[in-house]
Amino acid sequence: MTKLLFSCVTFAWGLFSSFIISQQHPTRDSIINHLQSKIAHSDPLIVHIFVPLCDNEHQGIVPTSASLGNGMDLKSNLYWATSGGVKRFFKDHPSWNFVQSVMNPSPHILERVIFSRTFSNNAHVYVIADAYRGDAMKKCLSDFFNSLSGMFQNSITVNGKTLPIYSGADLLIFNGHNGLMDTELHFVPIDQPSYAKKDAVSISCASGNYFKMYYNQTYAYPLVELNRLLSSPVVFYDNFE
Repeated sequence: MTKLLFSCVTFAWGLFSSFIISQQHPTRDSIINHLQSKIAHSDPLIVHIFVPLCDNEHQGIVPTSASLGNGMDLKSNLYWATSGGVKRFFKDHPSWNFVQSVMNPSPHILERVIFSRTFSNNAHVYVIADAYRGDAMKKCLSDFFNSLSGMFQNSITVNGKTLPIYSGADLLIFNGHNGLMDTELHFVPIDQPSYAKKDAVSISCASGNYFKMYYNQTYAYPLVELNRLLSSPVVFYDNFE
C-alpha cells in the first residue's frame, strides 16, 4: 500500500507537497491576504476534509480486504481507521488535539471528528473531517464542490464557539477514491464568485484532470492535486505553519 506524505506548510504562504507543488498564481493573492488577516485577528482557520470511506462494493477500486474495504465500518476502514487513515493519523499525532467526535451528523456521514492545533505563527487551526458512507460517493463529491462554490453554508458549535464549515471553511480537501472516474456528477456552476475564493486539495487518483472542470466552475484554487494513479489515497497533514 502506497502512502502519500504531504507536509503542508503555512496557510499564509501556501501549502506545499513533497510530491506536487502548485506554483504561485496572481489569483491566489486574495486567499493569502484573507488568511493573513484571520491570523492577525486571532480568528481560527478552518479545514474541512471530505472522506468517502473505501468501499469494495460501491467504488471502482482495486478491491482490498473485506474489512479495509467495508464502506460502513468506521473501525477498520482503510481511509479512516488505519495508521494512514485521516482520523487515526490526527488522533495519533502528538501535536493535534482531539476535540470531539459526532456520530451520524447527517444521513450520509457516519462520523465527524474535530481536531485543533495552535502553531508558532499564532494560527489556530480546526480540522473537521467527515467520514461519508462508502456508497455515498456522489453526495460526498457534490458536498465538496458545492462547498467550493459557496452554495453550502453551515456551521457547528465547538466548546461554545461557532465554526463555519463547508463553504465557510478556508481549505477544502477531498481525500479518497476518485469517484469522477466511475460516475458523472450533475453540478450547477456559479456565474461568478460572490465570496472569498477557496483553496482546494484533491488527494485521489489522477484528480488533476478529473477535477479541473469543477474547479474552474467553482472558482477554486487547486492547491494540491495528483496527476498519477495511487494504490491508496492515504494522506498525512502535518504542518500548517
